[in-house]
Amino acid sequence: MGTKAGQRGHTLNIAVILFVLAGIGLWGCGKVEDRKKAEEKSNAASETAPQRAVPFKIMGFDGREIGIEELKGKLVVVNFFASWCGPCRMEAPELERTWAEFKGSGVEFVAVAVDDTETNAREFIKRYNVTFPAGIDSDRRIMSDYKIGFIPMTYVIGKDGTVLQVFNGMVTQKTLSEYLREYLKA
Repeated sequence: MGTKAGQRGHTLNIAVILFVLAGIGLWGCGKVEDRKKAEEKSNAASETAPQRAVPFKIMGFDGREIGIEELKGKLVVVNFFASWCGPCRMEAPELERTWAEFKGSGVEFVAVAVDDTETNAREFIKRYNVTFPAGIDSDRRIMSDYKIGFIPMTYVIGKDGTVLQVFNGMVTQKTLSEYLREYLKA
């Protein structure tokens, strides 16, 4: 009963299951809402995202206040993440490399921890060597204003405060860099 064909079939089943789980993990994390609601929000996120960036201020982990209004006139990348989110962990080094690539070119990055504790979010920033400004949305107001249904989610905000792009789920350095380069050329 332990035939090679049977073993191959069992191995194939396990491989398919692992592939599906990996795909789900790369898509994004959800905590508050069930998967179906998160999926509906994902499909509608670009449609329901605010046309203009909603002003917010948070205290950065470095002790400095981070205010989106103060960044007007610059291209701003706002990433929403949580320490417990697997895709956020994979995305953090991608964002850091993109930040390093565009540093000093009129592009600012801000990371906002949502649905997390300050201690865990600070540890995440330290562990993944995130050097751009980061803080936590402790009262979930920003999460609500930006209609964050799952994470990671990344907004690109134009120099005039208009939301230009929303990346639902993990964004790679390649994708984000290409988008930013195209925008800066225009």
